[in-house]
Amino acid sequence: MPHGRVKKIYSDGSYEGEWKNGFMRGQGTRKWNGGDVYEGEWNDDVMNGKGTYKWPNGRSYEGEFKDDKSHGRGIKKHPDGSVEYDGEWKEDFFDGRGTYYSKNGDVYTGEWRADDMHGKGVMTYAIKTSTTVNERRTAKMEKVQ
Repeated sequence: MPHGRVKKIYSDGSYEGEWKNGFMRGQGTRKWNGGDVYEGEWNDDVMNGKGTYKWPNGRSYEGEFKDDKSHGRGIKKHPDGSVEYDGEWKEDFFDGRGTYYSKNGDVYTGEWRADDMHGKGVMTYAIKTSTTVNERRTAKMEKVQ
């Protein structure tokens, strides 16, 4: 059973980093054959703690993970490095307080639940007007993976 710093090759990619009691545990980098890369904290072969996940299309998420999902505080960026969403996450969804920056320049800052604007917030439109949103429950903004 490997222990310490290892490099392991899988059929779908590789892992290089800390290993303990037969599991990825501690700091490490996992690369998948499709081009996805995660660099950060692991616990029992699962992304847990702080890290950065990068997709082959150039998008990235930097923040907290729990059970292989974006969970806690984090920032998702477009391929050009501009911020798409900065805020709280729950099980891979915008959830809690956060700010979403749409491609057309509109910005929503407020409360979220499962990727939906939910609760109080402020929508600022690219044409430089602002609307206070009170108890919005169903509006959706396009989220691109």
